[in-house]
Amino acid sequence: MYGMNFQGATRRAFTPLEKATDKVGGDYPTGCPVGLSRACPVRNFISNGVKERGSLTGFTLIELIMTIVVVAIIALPLSVMLSQQVQSTFRSSDYSSALNLARLEMEKVNNLAYDSIASGTFASYEGYPFDVTRTVNFAPGSGVILSESLKQIKVEVRKAGDVTVLAELVTYIARNVNYGSP
Repeated sequence: MYGMNFQGATRRAFTPLEKATDKVGGDYPTGCPVGLSRACPVRNFISNGVKERGSLTGFTLIELIMTIVVVAIIALPLSVMLSQQVQSTFRSSDYSSALNLARLEMEKVNNLAYDSIASGTFASYEGYPFDVTRTVNFAPGSGVILSESLKQIKVEVRKAGDVTVLAELVTYIARNVNYGSP
C-alpha cells in the first residue's frame, strides 16, 4: 500500500487498527485530531470499488458465530473420541492384568500335587484388585478308567466386586502321568 496515491491521498495508508475514514475519498470525519495524515482508501479489486470502514476493523458477529459453530462441530467428535480412547486404555490394562493373573494361577496349579488341587476363591489375588476363582471338576470317563483320574481346572479372573469375567483359562490334569521324564 505504501507508495500508491489514490485521489490525492498521501503516500501512507492506514492499517485496520488505525482510525479509518468515514467517507469514500479519504476525508476524515469532522473533529479529528490534528496531525493525522489523510488515509488512502483500500481498493477492492473484485468490484473495483472502495471497501467500507467496517470491513477493515475486525470480525463481524456472524463471522464470530460461524467460527464458534465450526470449532464446536470439530471439537465435539474429537472429545468423544478422546474419552473413548482413555476408557479403552484402562480396559486394555485390566484385561492384560487379568490374563497374567490367570496364567500365574495356572502355573501354581501345574506345580501342585494331583490330590492337592481343589476349588477355591481368592480375593485381592497377589495384592491386585482382582478376584480369582479356581473351579475343579472331574472330567467324565469312559468307564474303562476311573472317573476320578482326570481333573478339569477352570480359572476365572474378575475385577474385585464385579461379576464380569475378564479372563478364563481351562486345563486338564491326569493322575499318575509323568511329563518330560522317561
